Amino acid sequence: MREIALIGFVQTLFFSLLIATKRKRETKDYLLIIFLLFVGAELIYRYLIKTITESDNKWLALFDISYWALFGPITLRFCLICSRIGCSHQNQDNTIS
Repeated sequence: MREIALIGFVQTLFFSLLIATKRKRETKDYLLIIFLLFVGAELIYRYLIKTITESDNKWLALFDISYWALFGPITLRFCLICSRIGCSHQNQDNTIS
């Protein structure tokens, strides 16, 4: 099970790198990169919690707390920006017609 978390962590880094090297980046791309990095932090936390002994893993709680504290606000911000961008594209389509 811990190997799955490690593979997921590498994939989130890879997808973040792909989005970061995109030519036309918008605000939603930056927010998606941040979101993926938080998911990667959670996955590396899950991997490390299984591999490190119980006495050494107290500092790992920071990963878990930061992920859950920022997951909701980042998701909300991403949805608001995507909906605002979608509305602006609809308005542009209406003015062109």
